[in-house]
Amino acid sequence: MEEILTKDLGAEEEKINEIAFSQVNNLSLENLPKLECFCVEANAFDWPSLKKLTLVDCNKLKMFVSATTKTPELSGISRKSKKFQDMLGDLNTTIQYIMKEKVNYHYQCDTILHFLSEMKMKLGFGFGHKLYVSPTTRAQ
Repeated sequence: MEEILTKDLGAEEEKINEIAFSQVNNLSLENLPKLECFCVEANAFDWPSLKKLTLVDCNKLKMFVSATTKTPELSGISRKSKKFQDMLGDLNTTIQYIMKEKVNYHYQCDTILHFLSEMKMKLGFGFGHKLYVSPTTRAQ
């Protein structure tokens, strides 16, 4: 699934000024590895009651929506392992920051693993000494 909401291809195009989710106060998007955005077609979203947004294993998420999103009650985004990211401007900016942080973390882990593997070879471990280098489950 790449989008949660999408335009009906067979329907007449209608211009929707704003979609309001006035009763939603908790939204959790979990285990959606192909999700790139919540919706690309709407003009604007209003989430006046949204207090908690949780994102877990949505590694391809690029943005929430392509237009304006109002989230006056939302103070941040909860993530895996109870991590919390304060809002950095609007919702899209905060999501983009989280995704960039995730990419940087994976790059650092890969660099460290590569360095340790090279050190293992250079130090010639093998005469009764052991150095185990293996990737672990990475925090999201």
